[in-house]
This record gives sequence, structure tokens and C-alpha cells, in this order.
Amino acid sequence: MQLEIAQNTDCSDIDFARLESWLTQEFEKAIEGTLSLALVDNAAIAEVNEQFLQHEGPTDVISFLLAEEGAPNPENQFGELVISVEMARQ
Repeated sequence: MQLEIAQNTDCSDIDFARLESWLTQEFEKAIEGTLSLALVDNAAIAEVNEQFLQHEGPTDVISFLLAEEGAPNPENQFGELVISVEMARQ
């Protein structure tokens, strides 16, 4: 499993080494490909929530499965997790 992490909010209190280690231990055998993790603020996740799920307002986590069995996947993308750091702190 490959892990890509992007952020658009203050994540100074997050121990990224520990996070990556935990994700790798938990999902390495279950995930073939790349898992993208987007750490965002409430405003950004509210936009994603409305655009893709037609729900208003922020939420804690939104997941997208990008790998479908039998479908071409040239970039080997498994999925993406969008996490509101603000909601997680609450």
C-alpha cells in the first residue's frame, strides 16, 4: 500500500510518522494500490459533502472508493479519505 497525505489546514499537532505507521499496519494487507488521505478544514469538507453527496454542512469523514474490480486503474488508486481535522478535534 502506498499512502499519500495532503493537507489544507493546520495539522501541526498531528504526528504524521505515527499516523502513517498505524495506517500501514491496519491496511497494508487489505489495500492494493494508493490510499490518499486529505486532511481539511470544515469549510472544505462541507464543499465536498455538498458536491458529491448532496448533503449540507461539514461532516467528519468522507470516503471514496476509486478501485473497482475489473475496471482499468492505470494509476493504481485504491481510494481517498477526506477528514475534517476540525471535526476530529471536536
